[in-house]
Amino acid sequence: MKKLLLLLSCALTSVSVAVAQDGPIGVRKSTDYASGSSSDSRNGGFGIKGGVNFADIRGDGKKDYGDTKNYTAFHAGFYSQFSFSDKFSLQPEILYSRQGFKGTLPNASSSTTTRLDYLQVPVLLVYNFLDNVSVHVGPQVSLLTKVKEGDLDRKIANPSCGLLRS
Repeated sequence: MKKLLLLLSCALTSVSVAVAQDGPIGVRKSTDYASGSSSDSRNGGFGIKGGVNFADIRGDGKKDYGDTKNYTAFHAGFYSQFSFSDKFSLQPEILYSRQGFKGTLPNASSSTTTRLDYLQVPVLLVYNFLDNVSVHVGPQVSLLTKVKEGDLDRKIANPSCGLLRS
């Protein structure tokens, strides 16, 4: 009961803070913000993000598995966005991403799930070409942190090369 009361009070506090913000009512357009690289730009700030992954195996390793299927998982993390102008910004992120696939090994009778957990750091250049429509492009660095085949945890021999061993 105490947790529910605390959650309700936090929700009401956040609603009252959100109502107290200054600015135009409704959906903001780029003309509602100051031009240039001011702190009022819609391209600045930070937040959390998350989504769903539909992963599958591709490449030479796919021939070692029969009856492969995709693996549905998630990604979640944090981002910040630094505005250069009302059109351009830089968005670095830190994400935890779970990926993998389902398949049958030749000597196995049942399907097994291979799960790969990654720590990803994309650095994206964001270009807003319309109100609320943008294109994100840029490099990403990923670190494989955990591999699990069925119920077995696999050790990562060399994370920089992605080699696995039992």
